[in-house]
Amino acid sequence: MDLEEKLDSIFREACELEGGEIDDNFQPGNPVAWDSLANLRLIHALETEFKITFEFDELMEISNWGQLKQVVAEKNTKVL
Repeated sequence: MDLEEKLDSIFREACELEGGEIDDNFQPGNPVAWDSLANLRLIHALETEFKITFEFDELMEISNWGQLKQVVAEKNTKVL
């Protein structure tokens, strides 16, 4: 499983999405399943899976799924 597939799998699980395409432009609230609780599950799952930590200010600058994936990819590269 490549990084993109792993990230999408984590997103699906956190937001309890079963099917459909995951768009990089998804924002919290769109899809509706990406609510505040799903967001907490998502951030926790990403930090746990990739052994990374997000700073509060960093998270406040992220506005969509594509940006969050990019930050994870950058942090994941630093960890490796």
